[in-house]
Amino acid sequence: MALAQSQASTGQIVGTVKNPAGELVPGATVTVTNPATGLSRTLTTNDQGGFTAVNLPSGEYTIDVEAQGFGKFTQTGYKVEVGSAITADVTLSVQGVTGTVLVSAGANVETTQVQTTTNINDTSISQLPINGRRFQDFVLATPTAQIDPSRGQISLVGQRGINGNVQIDGADYNNPFFGGLRGGERSNQAFTIPQGAVKEFQVVASGYNAEFGRSTGGVVNAVTKSGTNDFHGDAFYVDRSTGLAARNAFGQIASPTQQQFGGSVGGPFPIPRFGEGGKSHYGGKDKSFFFVAYEQQKLLQSRAVLMNNLRQAGILSGTIASGIDEALNFSLDKEGAYRQTNDAKVFLMRYDFNISQKHQFNIRYNHSVNAALNAVTAGTSLTPTTNSALSNNGTEADNSNTVVGQLTSFLSSTTINELRGQYSKENRPRIPNELSPEIRANYAIFGTVNFLPTTESDYRVQFADNLTMIRGAHTWKVGGEYNFVKASQVFAFRQLGSFSFSFTGTDAASVIQALRILSAGGNTTTANANGTVGAGALDPTNRFDDTTVRYAHNLGNGLLTLSSPQYAGYGQDAWRVRPNLTVNFGLRYEAQMMPQPDTSNTAATNAVLSASLPLGAVDPRVIPSQKNQWAPRGGFAWDPWNNGKGVIRAYGGIYYAATPTLTLAAPLNNFRTPFGDVTLTLPSTGLPASLNTVYKQFLSIGINLNNFPLNALPILNVGQINQILANISAAGGTSVNVLNGLQVVAGGQHFRNPRSIQFGGGFERQIAHGLTLGANYDYVRTTRLNFNHDFDLPTPIIRPGDLSQRPFFGIVSSSVIGAQNRPITAFGNTGWVQVRDPAARAKFQALTFRGQLRRKFGQFDAFYTLAKNLDSDSTERAASFAQYENSFTLSPEYNYSDLDRRHVVAFSSVLNLPLGFEMAVTSRYLSGAPIDVTVSSIVAPAAGSSLPGAGLSAAAYATLVTLQHSTSGDLNQDNGNRDRPFLAAGIPSKRNSYRNRSLRFLDLRLQRNFKLGEKFELSPSFEAFNVLNFKNLTYGSAADTRTAFNYGNPGINENTGEILAASNPAFLQLRNTDGSLRNTNSSATPRQLQLGLRLKF
Repeated sequence: MALAQSQASTGQIVGTVKNPAGELVPGATVTVTNPATGLSRTLTTNDQGGFTAVNLPSGEYTIDVEAQGFGKFTQTGYKVEVGSAITADVTLSVQGVTGTVLVSAGANVETTQVQTTTNINDTSISQLPINGRRFQDFVLATPTAQIDPSRGQISLVGQRGINGNVQIDGADYNNPFFGGLRGGERSNQAFTIPQGAVKEFQVVASGYNAEFGRSTGGVVNAVTKSGTNDFHGDAFYVDRSTGLAARNAFGQIASPTQQQFGGSVGGPFPIPRFGEGGKSHYGGKDKSFFFVAYEQQKLLQSRAVLMNNLRQAGILSGTIASGIDEALNFSLDKEGAYRQTNDAKVFLMRYDFNISQKHQFNIRYNHSVNAALNAVTAGTSLTPTTNSALSNNGTEADNSNTVVGQLTSFLSSTTINELRGQYSKENRPRIPNELSPEIRANYAIFGTVNFLPTTESDYRVQFADNLTMIRGAHTWKVGGEYNFVKASQVFAFRQLGSFSFSFTGTDAASVIQALRILSAGGNTTTANANGTVGAGALDPTNRFDDTTVRYAHNLGNGLLTLSSPQYAGYGQDAWRVRPNLTVNFGLRYEAQMMPQPDTSNTAATNAVLSASLPLGAVDPRVIPSQKNQWAPRGGFAWDPWNNGKGVIRAYGGIYYAATPTLTLAAPLNNFRTPFGDVTLTLPSTGLPASLNTVYKQFLSIGINLNNFPLNALPILNVGQINQILANISAAGGTSVNVLNGLQVVAGGQHFRNPRSIQFGGGFERQIAHGLTLGANYDYVRTTRLNFNHDFDLPTPIIRPGDLSQRPFFGIVSSSVIGAQNRPITAFGNTGWVQVRDPAARAKFQALTFRGQLRRKFGQFDAFYTLAKNLDSDSTERAASFAQYENSFTLSPEYNYSDLDRRHVVAFSSVLNLPLGFEMAVTSRYLSGAPIDVTVSSIVAPAAGSSLPGAGLSAAAYATLVTLQHSTSGDLNQDNGNRDRPFLAAGIPSKRNSYRNRSLRFLDLRLQRNFKLGEKFELSPSFEAFNVLNFKNLTYGSAADTRTAFNYGNPGINENTGEILAASNPAFLQLRNTDGSLRNTNSSATPRQLQLGLRLKF
């Protein structure tokens, strides 16, 4: 019988033995051997003539069958892949006649698998053109797989990337703190394990069995290479130069220069021999093996700091405004080119030891280092220029060390035990270029970026044991797992302080106003020398001595230490009811123990506990541990043709995901003393004249900001902040509430891990030698998805005179009609309580058609997926902000997921051509992703437009179409959540109700192999990524995520009830009126060429 997808790092061979008359032969002796390593298993067929060889490391096997009265039979060439269940049915000949059969290359239909799987074999890994050598990118060549846009992690069957599970050699390869792969977000930019060390992997998108867990979607199982009886290795170098790349659609040089190089070697490893006489060691053949791989990446990208808003008339040319020289010269000095890097080094070594035919042991160690200089602000996105100074950048770094070991013991021919252990540690420092307070001006940003410095480290200790028992037609498997994860972090916003301005205009007058405020020492004039640009702008005598300046500083220490033990146990049975029918059923239990919050700040804690919240009570003192996670699963595989060439499958079950502990970070330390990550903004209104500006507030504690240059402004400590607050209280006669404006996140008593219910089925049929076709349907309904939910809001009202009937909270301004206050009065209207609410849900459905060809001349894989993915929140891991419009009415949020791609077509091919040439191609088409259209600000129609209000100023247009006459996009005044245009009175447009443009990709690889004697082969290669240079223009960009999606008005005129068309000239528009591309949009990576050379032996 077969245990479908039963091994995380191995495969199995399942078969029956028959006589020439087609009758089953019990008691036959079956020997399965791997000639490359000498591994051998001897089995006896059961009463139904069946045999199962489990826990076979991937590789090619030979099967020998002997039975009394029949001739010996041998079959060679069975290729076992990770997670596979290869069918090997044998027909014996009469006694005296022996036979040998070579199993030729072909697409094997696994007739005992209850779910559809996709294997990425060693040919694909070594030959397909994959941009970056990140092994996880091969997953995109499988159905329902895509990259989650939130954090760039792998998504299967529409699930959030952090809710999946990737395993290497049977051990978790997930970051327990950030979620996703080891390396966190850095794994999207650089490899964390050598691609050359990955032998193959299997993707089970849905329906995986009870042995596996911690995923609401699917599981990716990869295995690393091991040595064999022969020495083999390679060395490679690939170079991708900026000079060989096309410009992007905007005419920019957007591609980096990248070099990657490395190599690997493996073979038998000598074993010391102790004692006198003879050789000092054994050769290691059939016994002891090693494998070592090293790869390195060097990437260089040219960037530039450019403050375009300084280049407006009257600032740099002509007679400039007085009093701006200091700030202007400081700013211009920060402009210029700089280099951004993304370098990586990875190392892996593995040792395999066949202790005996009954015991096999292996151990693996891998190490990765990544350092990306000047990559914090812009990351490695294709944005050639930025208005953030180099001081507002830093280094993204990461390093990890992992040790995994496994002992497989054959207690008998039908009882096998696997013991596996792992220790993995990762450090994630994020280092600023400069330690100084941040200055956020309307034309540029200077100083330390507001979330640095940051350090994070975590480690995982994992033990798992699995016992397999083959009893007749049943294969039972039971096991348990212990997973201990611990993480430490120092993270806080605005640790060094942040100066900002309440005005955001970027016109010349506004820029001059900011420059004057930044400059120490003003003059008596209130207008420019030429009386035009900036006329009337005040020139303060002292730096930051203006009521428009804001100063924010973190009150906490940013420290966090947590642990989260996880437990699991399972039992399952694969019952081969008949040779052509396998039924699989099992039960899994999982538990995740949650760390508990420190709520020693009783004032903040009691403010939440005692509040009467319309959305329900919140208890910040508890995060429930997840102990009630029972997951039954089952399925069947039926070969109605009974010839091993076709199968009909079905599966169903319940699945749980583990919660990455970063989700819990803020709830754990936001309510303690001292705070973990809580920012206080110094009061700016209702102050006495002696303390009504930041300059005067600093002066009250003896700090004169005029005495500090802009690149060395003072860094305050919490004690100094408290002294300023005390001075304000004393001067004003009232005490300052430290909790006012407090923005905290709570886990809450209702916190849950995500859960999915899955079912599906399909068929697969071999229609010609090596060619299979199939189709399958997947259904996944996920509940208990966490999202940020602001509970500190009053019940919304409908304002008198608002003909749009938009629910209104009114917490932003006390002067508007319908103004209200937040329920937690201690936090004020600028504070909030975001709750990790498990009320979000999702539903994914997909129909996939696929084909696969495996022949000696090459291979081909293709699929088409028609999918529909709905959810009420797609946020993989938002720090604190909510994504909905109305906290009280979430039904409009349930619509197309950010991950919804209605149509996906993909194919890949590797062809062996004459004269030693090889060609490989990958291609992918994705229909447009959803767009969440919002009203981020009020924008008047362009002059000349036929729309009402064309040519008006934004303020005048806001008066025309809004009740509160404000250009702010916060139409319902809930302080920051998304507002969308209304379709009719009281009816908002749904989330993600618009579509972006489709994407196309085609990559090519050509290689010519030259034999150098008997043992060496030299292969120059040429690769072209996006070979046809598809522009792939899409609305919106990484640099500007709001302009292109901004509707520009409320959708309904709040004063008249008139339905309004979009007024923003940039709304979902690719081009300007002159035909040029709008810089609010983006294009994908242009064509890049890569040259390589590989030496194999």
